Amino acid sequence: MPIRKRDEDTTQSLPAVGSPEVLTEPREEYLIVLTGGQMGQLFAINEDQIVIGRGAQCEVRIQDDGVSRRQAHLLREEGMLFIEDLGSRNGTWVNGKKLAGRQALVEGDKIQVGTGTVVKYALIDRFEAAYQKRMFEAAVKDALTGAYNRRHFHERIETELAFARRHSTPLALLMIDIDYFKRVNDEHGHVIGDKFLQALARRLRAIVRTEDLLARYGGEEFAILTRIDGPGAHAFAERVRSEVAAKRFAAHGVELPVTVSVGVAVYPEVRADTQKKLVEAADQALYRAKKAGRNRVEVAKK
Repeated sequence: MPIRKRDEDTTQSLPAVGSPEVLTEPREEYLIVLTGGQMGQLFAINEDQIVIGRGAQCEVRIQDDGVSRRQAHLLREEGMLFIEDLGSRNGTWVNGKKLAGRQALVEGDKIQVGTGTVVKYALIDRFEAAYQKRMFEAAVKDALTGAYNRRHFHERIETELAFARRHSTPLALLMIDIDYFKRVNDEHGHVIGDKFLQALARRLRAIVRTEDLLARYGGEEFAILTRIDGPGAHAFAERVRSEVAAKRFAAHGVELPVTVSVGVAVYPEVRADTQKKLVEAADQALYRAKKAGRNRVEVAKK
């Protein structure tokens, strides 16, 4: 099947409902996540070779502790799509059978990677793809800021903490709170307050790495989850604080300074064996930053 690149926005230039073009829309290849923390996410198969895995460089990146950094390989030969395991820790399964060697995929095949994620190989048109992507975004993203929502944050921190415990690697949580945000709402109204939150989210997205998780935790509070150690996390938090403060906020004729306070907790330096304990440690550090004068970073005590 010939593969063509698709635009990032699949909703542009769609034919009108009832148009004959709708009935002849070509179908393209995707992997749809059926189970796990990324349920509903869609991955286009638009290259002849694609790697499925947990690593940041994988074309199909699955955030599952049971998935290896390079789990499986999709490759196209003579018009057929094949899958093969890449020596993963838990193996790759197709329709309930453990993969041994290379196997051709057919529409509807279900592929289990790791211990808790199943994806389906599907052929769908761009209307179905656009719908699926919108449903996924609505489920995991905060509608106002575009950052991940709190529910998705809690799913990811559970997975990331399990990975950190198993592999003895660091995991840092930054809790970020806008200073004097209530004053912004009280003096300028909630429309400006919302613009304020959107602007901060954009600035934070420009700072974080692809592999980091940025979420709106609630109200004017954001969270960043990243795999760096204590000194690295402190330096990163200082960079967040300073880059946010470096530029004033402006919208609808209102110009205001923006500063944030940041609380940092790093596993295993903080003995937090559950997500609740890690969040509480970061929250306590954030409280100290607020109490000490705001626009500052505090690190959770060991």
